[in-house]
Amino acid sequence: MTGYKVRDEVRVFMRNRYVDEPEGGFVGEVTKVGRRYATAVYERASTNWRHEPETRTVAVEFDMDTGYERGDHNGNGLRVMTPEQLMLDQRRAAAALEAAGVEIQISRERFVTLEQIEALAEVVKGWED
Repeated sequence: MTGYKVRDEVRVFMRNRYVDEPEGGFVGEVTKVGRRYATAVYERASTNWRHEPETRTVAVEFDMDTGYERGDHNGNGLRVMTPEQLMLDQRRAAAALEAAGVEIQISRERFVTLEQIEALAEVVKGWED
């Protein structure tokens, strides 16, 4: 479990692609921490009933282990992560193993570190030469 604290910066991502999400997600702040769930607030641009732009402050309660919005059991809603988690996800994506046809399956008994994934990506790059 990630050790969230009140006033920690987080990034909020939406699975709904109809929302204009900023690069790197919406910047938010943790406002409440419980045993399993935490709450974060972030500001989101929207349009009011008169079709005028406005900024709304939105709160999201999320599972601190998964980062998914509370009650979202299939991963289709909001996802909250720390800037550090975002950086690690970006590094995993940059390894681009799937594009080379390499699929990594991780079981509960074994764990592949990010450094191992990046080393494998370097090997895969050699396949293209």
